[in-house]
Amino acid sequence: MISKALTTKSGAPPPNDVILRLRLRLRTAPLTPAGDMDRDQELARHFLAAIAYRAQKALRGAPDHYPDFAAGHRARSPAELVRHMTSLMGYVRTLFLGGSYPSPNPLPTFGGEIGRFHAMLQEVGGLLESGAPLGITLEQLLQGPFADAMTHVGQLALLRRLADAPVAPENFVYADVQGTRLGPEQPMPARPDYVWPERPVTVASLQPGVEIRRLAAPDVDAVAHAFASWPKPRSLYEGYLAEQEDDRRVVLVAWCEMGVCGYGTVVWQPDYPSFRENGIPEIQDLNVLPGFRRRGIGSALLDAAERLVASRSPVVGIGVGLYADYGAAQRLYVRRGYLPDGRGASYRNRPVLGGETVAADDDLVLHFTRRLA
Repeated sequence: MISKALTTKSGAPPPNDVILRLRLRLRTAPLTPAGDMDRDQELARHFLAAIAYRAQKALRGAPDHYPDFAAGHRARSPAELVRHMTSLMGYVRTLFLGGSYPSPNPLPTFGGEIGRFHAMLQEVGGLLESGAPLGITLEQLLQGPFADAMTHVGQLALLRRLADAPVAPENFVYADVQGTRLGPEQPMPARPDYVWPERPVTVASLQPGVEIRRLAAPDVDAVAHAFASWPKPRSLYEGYLAEQEDDRRVVLVAWCEMGVCGYGTVVWQPDYPSFRENGIPEIQDLNVLPGFRRRGIGSALLDAAERLVASRSPVVGIGVGLYADYGAAQRLYVRRGYLPDGRGASYRNRPVLGGETVAADDDLVLHFTRRLA
């Protein structure tokens, strides 16, 4: 049924395409006032932020040979593409301010080229926010220089593949794209694709691209999704976050190019009696996804956890299981200088007595300590 609001003066319903446009407009109308920018300007700046996010997606973790990689047939190199994208944004600036923007000169480093490009994105974003008059329509801005820039971002990603350093896939629908974030510091993927059939087996270790940071509320979904096949419900990470906010625990999450690849926690007052009585914080629940093991990620998490503990205690504790699945962890801790605390095995933080029978499961643990420098 067509409402009275969607009828012409004669009472006849308007054409279907008009009804569709009206309905789409109603669906996409902002729920709250847009502030100084109208909805069209907000969407234009969001598209600009998508360019920033996807550009960093294509550039993050690129190998040293990538900036000057030549695909042949006079195709631009990555460094030349980024410089051209800066020129495009410089042209956009002239549409607001007038004048001209000469082609930028090459910079000595690829990092400099990337920084200059993002600085120009931020300047254009500021002009959109300021409401400065634009010499063309926003539709023309999108179909022209903004679309050109996004096309070049795709070329950067394609050149990564041709340079034998492909970019890991993700679901961009859920990417954390913010109109106010136009610089080079962009978040890691929120919904990475863990199935990547075309990933070459020769891809180098991801360790240089590992980022360790504390768990934040928006990260809970990503961690729960990454460990969905493990017996670790989302409520576990929600509880960890609540304990972190109460300064009872710190949760450190390892992010790789494909998203969450591991995590570990530090508990300031553990339940294990010896650690609690002696004020020894404990590293707990340290996990690395199977596809990312033997790449230094576990060591990176331990490094971060030990630095954190060192700010409060000269000694750190850790517990490790005793059956075969924990073999690699046992060897890692010994190599890092951890020593058994001399109290024997414990089961659910209670000492196992001689002749006692207990299950050889995750709760059967030998505790280690290490004195920090």
